[in-house]
Amino acid sequence: MVEYPQATDEQIKEGKGLAWLSYFNWLFIIPLLVHKDNPFSRWHAVQGLTLFIAEVIWIILMIIVGPIIAAMGGPLTTGGAICGTIWLIVGIIAIVIILG
Repeated sequence: MVEYPQATDEQIKEGKGLAWLSYFNWLFIIPLLVHKDNPFSRWHAVQGLTLFIAEVIWIILMIIVGPIIAAMGGPLTTGGAICGTIWLIVGIIAIVIILG
């Protein structure tokens, strides 16, 4: 089981209801505002914020570099598809861990 900083079993149970929203883009803000004193929800909200920032950076890079990669074709576009699939799997695993 994953250990959350200073979260009691009661706080974890209370936070599970909204913590899973943290991993859906900008929705990390909901558990952050609703359960701001809950370390479990706050921990997942910070993780969601980190993923959101990484996703924004990724999107900006793909806007700039994407057309170049698409023009090259071949293994580079396959690599992008693999990265997208890995991103999806990580998100699903995070939600399963929260709800599990």
